[in-house]
Amino acid sequence: MQPHRSPRRFPSASDRKTQGSNGHCPKPSELIECGPIVRWEPMSDAQRAMAEAWRGSGAIFVTGPAGGGKAQPLDAVVMTTSGPVRMGDVRIGDLILTPDGKAAPVNGVFPQGELDIYRVVFDNGDVVECCKDHLWAVQAKSNWGPCSTKVVSLEHLMEAGIKTPKGRRKFSIPTAAPAAFSDRSLPLDPYLLGALLGDGGFSQDSVLITTTDSTILERVTRAVPASVVVKPCAPGDVTYRLCRRAASGSNEVSTILRKLGLMPTKSVGKFIPSEYLHAGIEQRWELLRGLLDTDGTVSHTGQPVFYSVSRKLADQVRYLVAGLGGMSWLRSKKAGYKGKDGKHVPCQDCYVVSISLPDARLCFNLERKKVLTRARTKYPSQRMIERIEFSRRAPAQCIRVDSPEHLYLTDNFVVTHNTMAAVGLALKDIAEGWAKRTKVVALRPNVVADAELGFLKGGLGEKLAPFAEPIFQAAAKCATGLPPGMLEVKSLGHARGLTFDDTVVIVDEAQNCTWRQLLLCLTRLGRGSKIVFAGDPAQCDLGPLRGPPPHPEETDLWRLASALEGVKGVAWARFPEGDCFRHPLVKRCLERLRGAGDGPPGQSQEPEPEPRA
Repeated sequence: MQPHRSPRRFPSASDRKTQGSNGHCPKPSELIECGPIVRWEPMSDAQRAMAEAWRGSGAIFVTGPAGGGKAQPLDAVVMTTSGPVRMGDVRIGDLILTPDGKAAPVNGVFPQGELDIYRVVFDNGDVVECCKDHLWAVQAKSNWGPCSTKVVSLEHLMEAGIKTPKGRRKFSIPTAAPAAFSDRSLPLDPYLLGALLGDGGFSQDSVLITTTDSTILERVTRAVPASVVVKPCAPGDVTYRLCRRAASGSNEVSTILRKLGLMPTKSVGKFIPSEYLHAGIEQRWELLRGLLDTDGTVSHTGQPVFYSVSRKLADQVRYLVAGLGGMSWLRSKKAGYKGKDGKHVPCQDCYVVSISLPDARLCFNLERKKVLTRARTKYPSQRMIERIEFSRRAPAQCIRVDSPEHLYLTDNFVVTHNTMAAVGLALKDIAEGWAKRTKVVALRPNVVADAELGFLKGGLGEKLAPFAEPIFQAAAKCATGLPPGMLEVKSLGHARGLTFDDTVVIVDEAQNCTWRQLLLCLTRLGRGSKIVFAGDPAQCDLGPLRGPPPHPEETDLWRLASALEGVKGVAWARFPEGDCFRHPLVKRCLERLRGAGDGPPGQSQEPEPEPRA
């Protein structure tokens, strides 16, 4: 019998840490050279117990419900290509925005019932609400090295502590690429609207704009509709009126502003209409340029600053910046001026929005402001977690997004994670060099709801593809940079005759294995290997075509785990129902069927099988 040969060993996490000590963050093309990057961390007590048993056990049985839910309250905001929607209104097929500037369809919606909801507050004041099992892609340079990102649960963050002993924030959330909202047919040019919101006046019947800058005036003149002309209110005046070109008829700009609800409006009541906030990327950049060319400046650090007496407009500018991949901070200050008598005359409070973007030049159309900006190259903008606090108990829901990283954008364009313990732990074993194991082999029984592998069309590869897909999906969720051949999926029936050396063997869907098949897998282990039997005994597809599945304790997986429990080197991790997410209706139906304990009407119960030696 020829031993199964494994590829070369890849550097461990400690090796990679040494390689990156100079602050170098590996490029995607370098990941295969330095080994896989595994982001998996245990998310529950059962997973932590499994991780603790991993090092001291050669055989591990993992039993319990499939899946894991990461929920947000129903009133949380999720960003779609057409704008924000409530989490409770998300449906399968909706296109959800992802942090890489793209969109991905929702392929799973899982109501979670009523859960404890926590508030995650960031250093810039942004707030996101979620349950304690919700996953976050966070960075902590002090713990995980430069540019290191891990996916951890909110509960893990709470247990680890979000601040150092000196009170410094430990965890940050990376900012997203500009949100890919669909382009819209907008009634007014977005730059023109931004300039009018900045230096325009439309509190009366006329539309005015005040500017001493010829570049702004030229840009506004080009942006107005063909039926409108821009004229100075008086010769040499710096205030201009947007008038209709014809002698009679309505002013098109005035008509549009009235339809948008902006006219008549004083400065303190100005706002950005929703269709502009959720327009295409370039349309929103033009809107921001119009706002900052008129009511913006550049700080001494080279970053844009926006001023307004309208709190709503200031908040919307922050929202606009977040949707373009930036961050912002809001503060207020008392405004006023010195009168003729020398006394201070108070004015409306002014709201100041400090903006941070990778390339601040994109915020301006005016060249004189562009040259004052500085690009953020050394320290990219990130949201730091300020505190986590209990909010309330409320109905919640989990969604699954069909994208490689399973990340999506939620309130204030914060990046958050969506929804495998055996695959993640196996890859972590190899990546961090816990032993000399160099590959993962997943074995799957060829049974799906009473059907055998032979009924599928095509060759062996095509027949096995549907069975292999869940394994590769699990690996994609918790690791990147896996070299070819590091993860293999084989049909259990083709494992006979092989010996796996320096390998983690995962027997997936082990509840569908017979006693002989389980023993076959167990005897495939060679030197330095480890085996994990993973399955849910309550979802066994073996047995009669009609009627309920076998009782969990009647499955051969349960029998083998029970027989070997207590043997040195064998561990059994039981995952409870709480580690699973299911639709509440499914839970209620399963509870009723478990209580009934019988099959379809008119069918007698199968006799209890005799125990096997």
